[in-house]
Amino acid sequence: MLTVTCLILIDPDGCVLATQRPLYKSLGGFWEFPGGKAEAGESAEEALRREIREELHLELGPLEAITPVEHDYDFGRIRLLPFLGRCAERPKLQLAEHIDARWIVPADFATLEWAPADVPILGEIAAILRGV
Repeated sequence: MLTVTCLILIDPDGCVLATQRPLYKSLGGFWEFPGGKAEAGESAEEALRREIREELHLELGPLEAITPVEHDYDFGRIRLLPFLGRCAERPKLQLAEHIDARWIVPADFATLEWAPADVPILGEIAAILRGV
């Protein structure tokens, strides 16, 4: 099983960062929470911080692990480890990997075509933002 991390970044207005995968990669064009695979010797949080530096040129503040997701893709099974982060102001993004990025409210989650492993996370984020 492949372990993958992802970032759920929430801005002060309750919008969540979503990024669109490059068309030439697996799951091309799908929306996801940014992140990636851990390298040998990295913890999940270290891997996420590195991936976000590489993909978005952002340094992350405190992170909180939320419910992991396991999903079977045609290329194999993944275990997705999401981390929740908050930003005091919406950062300027420099997309090094993704083809688009949007800040969206949970009510608009359904307007994007999400990578299947990310879909179970959407309900938990909506509940967190409702204060449930």
